Amino acid sequence: MMDICDLIVLNESRHEDSAGDVTLFASLAALASHVEPIDVVNDEYFAYTLAGERLLLKVEDGDVRVVRENDLGGDASRVRGLLEETADFVRAARLSRGDRRMEALDPKSMSIEELVELIGISGA
Repeated sequence: MMDICDLIVLNESRHEDSAGDVTLFASLAALASHVEPIDVVNDEYFAYTLAGERLLLKVEDGDVRVVRENDLGGDASRVRGLLEETADFVRAARLSRGDRRMEALDPKSMSIEELVELIGISGA
């Protein structure tokens, strides 16, 4: 069984504070195989652990590497905000398809585990 603390959050955006396409990955390897080296070079991604630790994405010999660097700091509230905004989009999409179970959901009051479940995990 996967430990939720191992999940990686990728924000595909040119601005760290703006939610772009947010994707959850089961591992660093799954993340590294998903992102394009040219997009890493162009600073189009921001990556974090679910706990908010910032991860460094870099390209070495044409391959993407993900590095944990303590001096990059962390921001659990930023990650929480990305998850809430993404959950809002997922909720709205499901409502538009007639999923009435989504009506009562409020991402701002959901636990991290509930947000992850609603959004889903790539590479799981």
